[in-house]
Amino acid sequence: MAKRFPALNDDQIHIWFIDLDAYKEHPLMITEDENELAKKKLNAKLRHRFTATRGTLRHLLSHYLHSPESSIVFAKARMGSPL
Repeated sequence: MAKRFPALNDDQIHIWFIDLDAYKEHPLMITEDENELAKKKLNAKLRHRFTATRGTLRHLLSHYLHSPESSIVFAKARMGSPL
């Protein structure tokens, strides 16, 4: 993702729109657990959307938090749904 990020001021929010159906494959940072979860999706479209969503979210958060993508961890509820 070569997009330049705007600065986020205290009195702002940023809303990002990503067309997951038009999203092209490129290396995204997803964890091994997320990769395993993606493999369980019923079809290729759902696998692609899940991977694109998690990878893009991790990429955006890493920018705003000034942290490496690999350090972003999503919490899960007991049954595995994201918190």
